[in-house]
Amino acid sequence: MAFSSWFSRLRFSSKPFYGNLRHSLLNRNTTQTSQTRETPIFSWASSLLLPLALAVSAGSLSHHTHTNPSLCDGDASDVNPRGLSFGGKGSKDYLVKGSHKDIPQELVNELKAICQDDMTMDFDGRYFHGKPPNSFHKAVNIPDVVVFPRSLFCKERVGSLMADSWRCKPEVPIVPYGGATSLEGHTLSPQGGVCIDMTLMKGVKSLHVEDMDVVVEAGIGWIELNEYLEPYGLFFPLDPGPGATIGGMCATRCSGSLAVRYGTMRENVINLKAVLGNGDIVKTGSRARKSAAGYDLTRLMIGSEGTLGVITEVTLRLQKIPQYSVVAMCNFPTIKDAADVAMATMLSGIQVSRVELLDEVQVKAINIANGKNLPEVPTLMFEFVGTEAYSREQTLIVQKIAAEHNGSDFIFAEDPEAKKELWRIRKEALWACFAMEPSFEAMISDVCVPLSHLAELISRSKKELDASPLVCAVVAHAGDGNFHTVILFDPSQVEHRREAERLNHFMVHTALSMEGGFSFFTSDTKPWDNFCCRLTSELPAVVVSVNYHLAPENRYPSQFDDGLDTLKFLDADEGLHLPQNVDLSRCFIAGDTAGGNIAHHYLEKEFGIEALRTMKSIKAALDPNGIMNPGKLIPPHTPLQSSGMAFSSWFSRLRSSSKPFYGNLRHSLLNRTSSPSPQITEALISDKKRKPIFSWASSLLLPLALAVSAGSLSLHTHTNPSLCDASHVDPRGLSFGGEGSGEYLVKGSHKDIPQELVNELKAICQDDMTMDFDERHFHGKPQSSFHKAVNIPDVVPIVPYGGATSIEGHTLSPQGGVCIDMTLMKRVKSLHVEDMDVVVEPGIGWIELNEYLEPYGLFFPLDPGPGATIGGMCATRCSGSLAVRYGTMRDNVINLKAVLASGDIVKTGSRARKSAAGYDLTRLMIGSEGTLGVITEVTLRLQKIPQYSVVAMCNFPTIKDAADVAIATMFSGIQVSRVELLDEVQVKAINIANGRNLPEVPTLMFEFEGTEAYSREQTLIVQKIATEHNGSNFIFAEDPEAKKELWRIRKEALWACFAMEPSSEAMISDVCVPLSNLAELISRSKKELDASPLVCIFEYANLICLGISFLVLIVYNSTVVAHAGDGNFHTFILFDPSQEEQRREADRLNHFMVHTALSMEGTCTGEHGVGTGKMKYLEKELGIEALRTMKSIKAALDPNNIMNPGKLIPPHVCF
Repeated sequence: MAFSSWFSRLRFSSKPFYGNLRHSLLNRNTTQTSQTRETPIFSWASSLLLPLALAVSAGSLSHHTHTNPSLCDGDASDVNPRGLSFGGKGSKDYLVKGSHKDIPQELVNELKAICQDDMTMDFDGRYFHGKPPNSFHKAVNIPDVVVFPRSLFCKERVGSLMADSWRCKPEVPIVPYGGATSLEGHTLSPQGGVCIDMTLMKGVKSLHVEDMDVVVEAGIGWIELNEYLEPYGLFFPLDPGPGATIGGMCATRCSGSLAVRYGTMRENVINLKAVLGNGDIVKTGSRARKSAAGYDLTRLMIGSEGTLGVITEVTLRLQKIPQYSVVAMCNFPTIKDAADVAMATMLSGIQVSRVELLDEVQVKAINIANGKNLPEVPTLMFEFVGTEAYSREQTLIVQKIAAEHNGSDFIFAEDPEAKKELWRIRKEALWACFAMEPSFEAMISDVCVPLSHLAELISRSKKELDASPLVCAVVAHAGDGNFHTVILFDPSQVEHRREAERLNHFMVHTALSMEGGFSFFTSDTKPWDNFCCRLTSELPAVVVSVNYHLAPENRYPSQFDDGLDTLKFLDADEGLHLPQNVDLSRCFIAGDTAGGNIAHHYLEKEFGIEALRTMKSIKAALDPNGIMNPGKLIPPHTPLQSSGMAFSSWFSRLRSSSKPFYGNLRHSLLNRTSSPSPQITEALISDKKRKPIFSWASSLLLPLALAVSAGSLSLHTHTNPSLCDASHVDPRGLSFGGEGSGEYLVKGSHKDIPQELVNELKAICQDDMTMDFDERHFHGKPQSSFHKAVNIPDVVPIVPYGGATSIEGHTLSPQGGVCIDMTLMKRVKSLHVEDMDVVVEPGIGWIELNEYLEPYGLFFPLDPGPGATIGGMCATRCSGSLAVRYGTMRDNVINLKAVLASGDIVKTGSRARKSAAGYDLTRLMIGSEGTLGVITEVTLRLQKIPQYSVVAMCNFPTIKDAADVAIATMFSGIQVSRVELLDEVQVKAINIANGRNLPEVPTLMFEFEGTEAYSREQTLIVQKIATEHNGSNFIFAEDPEAKKELWRIRKEALWACFAMEPSSEAMISDVCVPLSNLAELISRSKKELDASPLVCIFEYANLICLGISFLVLIVYNSTVVAHAGDGNFHTFILFDPSQEEQRREADRLNHFMVHTALSMEGTCTGEHGVGTGKMKYLEKELGIEALRTMKSIKAALDPNNIMNPGKLIPPHVCF
């Protein structure tokens, strides 16, 4: 852009700044006028300026730079002109060293001309931003420039300018800055650069009360936001440190004390807007409550710590302010008793809102700081919310649990002021610690373990902390296994700092050992000897002692150096005889401050580094010049390229380790009975002595690493390439596609498989493969999908295959290739009842899984089609009727294991209930539809089977009345489990098909869960709502058999429609809109269906609404189904495949509903995924920038495009 344009845009578009005490030069006023755009003409300096899209969009900048470049010298003991020392050998700070390049004076002059009065070159401001007060980690360098954007505008021009800037290859780092409350050095500027302080972008852009969501700028604080929301009866349910901003909370994937009920930042962001390093301004999704449209860019950005882009706008999910709450507190003789009560509370199944633990040191600090007289013993604090009766009921249940575990002095408060006073005890914890030692600094850290390990972890940590000369307090979010330590130390005492770090190491290592890690690193000090000996004798662990590298004499983080040295030692020493199943990647630690990255990353270098390599590939794809917050999150030693594995190694591993596997009725060659094949993934990972020697075929074989995980493959290939001609008839007389076919074809390309490769695959798979045409035809033409492929599997592309229940063509093979049927990998690998999680293979069905879990009082709470497998449910990001209460697949997967195109076997996380460690690869894989890798193992979050439930049904005169009741029910704040709606024609279909005599009017069905009293209370609340909206014949069932019979009405809906026209085929699709638009979407869709020629041909049209989704069936009728709780609307259009005009009409109706939903800020797919059927709508929904971002990720992880090609990303998208 021409300098004059920058100058004028910034000069004349800036608005007054809010006063900010931290920036004395910014308290001034200016006026705002408009300015026309000018043609972009680049000056030499714009290559730096353009990446600051925020500065352009802001209309105002605050600029700080210094004239003393020696401050960037590694020996930073120099004193700046204002007398402030910063780092160096004489400093007691824990330093993060970096590199630095001077900003040319010409550039400084241009920035001054642009910013004029809206900038400062004050050193104090840059120093403040370069040394966050709450972080133990300090940087040698400080930002060269600090800017304060105010708002975003003209984003189209900004995006194009950023793209041009990217081509100019700028090298100046961009470091986002929010509330400065992060603890792990996220906002440090070790390489100098431009710090973007977002705190002036703090507007509420739009509030949607009925949809319970809000769009905000990134700089607003969560406390200020809740003050804004309170008059509307809403609140944002996360509560980290009081200064935290929404943008920073997104960047670190934070949570807080309420996460046990409402989840972390990951679960509470609907979409966001971010500026990437290449200049694209990406909107990651619509306002729909759930979406399966493309890669989950929202979750990828959440927790990325500014390393992928700068978050500028966030759409947040809100909650109703509870109508009643109780705060309780109880004392315990030991920390273990308190932790046991926290775990028992979670296992009881009640939905407690907070479970906070304070040790006796923390209570003592509160007494000293605030003049209180609390018993100085371990203390638990609870909060219960809901109706008045349910809140009190929860309180009594927990009081009983506490009494059974030596609890005493159980007190609770219901009066608002009394609750505030009681809860202030917890809120004052951190500041009370500082008050004990006001001149000390703090190392504040956190770890997170599976809930069953929390009591032992806290007990062992407390023993070590109590023996230390330092003041150490423990505060735990005990409901999800996350606990924090506050270690106070004198920064002038080197031994204090070393002791603080030793204690931190102890807790990290202890947490790692409880997750089952096989490697362990510690400093060589005597206090560790007994612990390490015990560790190796009682756990499958390897303990390695290193010569500790102390900063600032060695570069930080020293763990990277120590870990690398140790791994080199392990790799080089042939005499260690380590077990073959050592898996360094299984050491993992995470909590809600993202600090777990250090403990996680230094354990991974060469083997088990697959996840880090994947993250680095994503970083390189979205930030090719490494300008976005460099030096954070990803260890610098992480390589981009996989080391690979020799073909001979794969061959020998597969041949020696494979066993026969379970038979499958669909595979005639596989009907045998034997033990399931073992997992040999760890053995492959530990084969570190082999060098990467590739045969020509290994480029295909490496992606089939799930053959390694499975021990066996079902391979499908053919020797008749002429089948690519759509009109060809195969040797068995089966026609497939072509102009004469009534099928909706997805055409593709085809290449012959070399016979040599076929021979090698036969050698690997032996009897566990088939080239039978019927099998290949079965896998190439999924029964439930309207979309059919011309080709069937035969060449290099890899197409995963699960339960074949997907409907958007996910399992088609338009380019042939290898189809990998996962249905034989269906074991439950491990069940952790106390942690309420289970590890399964991807081929197990959700129904079979729940049958396995029922004796343990647990269940997996998603209920899609009856044939769906866990792997397929992950791939399509599916949900079901229970999503309104329990969320989608995205919310119920803790971690997974996947095989990427490179052959890397990636484990995406630990079993901890929450994690802030690295990019969210779990959520990235969920919904990727097999285009990034093949999922081979999944760890699922489970729920307690409700102790009581009620099923209810009510009739309405109109569909709108029924839809309005569904919306009012959700807005009431009660946690209904299901809201399903059937229109009069659907009820008639059920009557005809099943001989029932139900009133043929629009009907709502509900399910309520909880305690007996609360289930009945919810029923009465909804009955009252229904009566206010013309509801009648409200009936409910509590007897188990009566509930099954009542619920069978809903379960029969789809099959009743099929029974009316069994010879028809179906176009099945879905959309999702914000809840407030559901009634209008239903009304407009029904109007269009009634006007359709298909309806004229048949007898009648009908509409079924099922709580959140919409299903439209056109046959001798049309029906609609909606999961009304989250606005997800499905269409199921039946048509005669021999009638071309009917197929076109079905397609037209589908287009109408998709475009109508998109016009209502909805998504083209709520839970069915994209496949081939929805690709054409993605650009309208997400924008080309988001699609470009997805394609960049796809290219980074699958550069040869072999993973399920032709799906999800439209082919016209270019980089």
